Amino acid sequence: MERRPTEGNAKAHFLLLALFIGMAGCSFSPDLHAPDTSTASNTNWTQAASCGVLVVRNPLISVKGHLTAPPSEHAAVRLWLAPDSSLTAVIRILEQCPALRETTVNSTGVFDLGDLPPGQYAVALNAEVFGSNQGFPIVEETRLNLSRVTMLWHGGTIAWSVAVFRVNDDVPGENVSR
Repeated sequence: MERRPTEGNAKAHFLLLALFIGMAGCSFSPDLHAPDTSTASNTNWTQAASCGVLVVRNPLISVKGHLTAPPSEHAAVRLWLAPDSSLTAVIRILEQCPALRETTVNSTGVFDLGDLPPGQYAVALNAEVFGSNQGFPIVEETRLNLSRVTMLWHGGTIAWSVAVFRVNDDVPGENVSR
């Protein structure tokens, strides 16, 4: 007895064949967040700075900040993951990785980064928004009675004004029993 494919089997086989043909032209990278370094001019650059992976988990901590100098109108700060907090690594992240979010700075220099999960971040803006007196972002937790946000450093380059900070799982020094 000869077995004939049903219409459902034929559709499934067609979809699998189309998927296989479509995947034949694709290349896969083990780190989907890594920047493209194929055109890097530095031949000694063996591995690009990772853009990091954002894992959203509780607690979410409200983070706000302010600038140490008045910016021009319509200034905005951008937020990145910063798995490596060295200045060199952070500048690579700013230049090669997509920002997680962007928020405007109000007329008094205050900005709100919203609720963030525990992790290490960089907040930055182009230094040109300050004119001749370069300022820097400073961040803190919105609920001032807790200290789950730790500033690691702030500074920058001629092009960038940066702050690197960590959102901690627990309040530093707090004895938590689980």
